[in-house]
Amino acid sequence: MGTMASNTWNESCWTFSYSNNTVPKSGYYSGTVTYTMTTP
Repeated sequence: MGTMASNTWNESCWTFSYSNNTVPKSGYYSGTVTYTMTTP
């Protein structure tokens, strides 16, 4: 965990992927997303 000074610009690059192998059909879905953030 870290801190960021106020009035500064902080930027990140995010990568997402599905854990399942099935590509869902197009449409509207609702659900919950759980993610884990790690740093190098």
